[in-house]
Amino acid sequence: SQNPWGKRVQQTVCDRHDPCLAEKLQQGPWDLVVDFPVYSVTDITAILSNKRWVRHYVFPSSDDVYMVCNRSQFSYGSAGGLLEESAIRPDNSSQRSALDEWDQYGSDKKALEDALTDAKVNFTAMRLPDVWGPFDSSGRFVSFLRSIQEGRSIGLKVFSGNPVFPRTLSGATFRPGFVFAKDVARMVLLLLRAGPQNQALNVAIGDRPTVEELAIETSKTLVQILGPGQDLKFDLEKEVPLLSTDIGPLDIGKARTLGFVPTGWKQGWQETVAALVNISRNATMAQDQLNRCVKACDRVCFCEPLSFTLNAGLS
Repeated sequence: SQNPWGKRVQQTVCDRHDPCLAEKLQQGPWDLVVDFPVYSVTDITAILSNKRWVRHYVFPSSDDVYMVCNRSQFSYGSAGGLLEESAIRPDNSSQRSALDEWDQYGSDKKALEDALTDAKVNFTAMRLPDVWGPFDSSGRFVSFLRSIQEGRSIGLKVFSGNPVFPRTLSGATFRPGFVFAKDVARMVLLLLRAGPQNQALNVAIGDRPTVEELAIETSKTLVQILGPGQDLKFDLEKEVPLLSTDIGPLDIGKARTLGFVPTGWKQGWQETVAALVNISRNATMAQDQLNRCVKACDRVCFCEPLSFTLNAGLS
């Protein structure tokens, strides 16, 4: 892709698994290395072997980490959010294996955190819930908008299929964790100033809207943008849209101590709806957005199939 900073910032194109990454790191020391496309321990081989050149390594972990942990040992902050110390794997090897197989993504993110800790790398892991914003590419938000515009019922059943700690919740009362992309960027800047925390930090919104409230706010925003549309309907037995985990709100006390101030949920939500509404109304992009949604919704959320009207050329 094109270098967004132009000639002001030198760009080096390199496959992280090739020697060129290690060679670049050895030109350091580097005050900050921000590494977003990292998914498994094999992705950080060059980082581990060249840690002396990296003063602070920042990468996005995930609240999926908690999905592979022992829920009987979860602990919560004063505002009801899940604390970082809750990321404790089950002692039972069979339970660990079952959770690893069920949520490989969360298992790999936890392994990354552990590998960096064991290697004594100066790092900070940002444990992110679902990230929303104008450039969402998962297809989930666009499919959600399309469902509301077409008058489809919005599911409120929250069920992840956890093989060890199963539970079913209602989106009428369940409060999902999420964060806005611009706040993640702000957190990176705060970490540049604060230095390595050598631990994982929850980075999320500070509010506690329910799934139902998110759908209601979405419908109101669409009316403001497009005018009156279909009535909003809910279905208690249908799976929820959007969600990638059933973890719920995260405690962000540690992030707040570094100066983190999250965007208010209504403001960020309205901005996201406004940014993506045109894509949701573009019939030529509908199938691609649905395919992306299905790929991203492998455990919790539901992606509404295309309607006849959309297939017929709604724009």
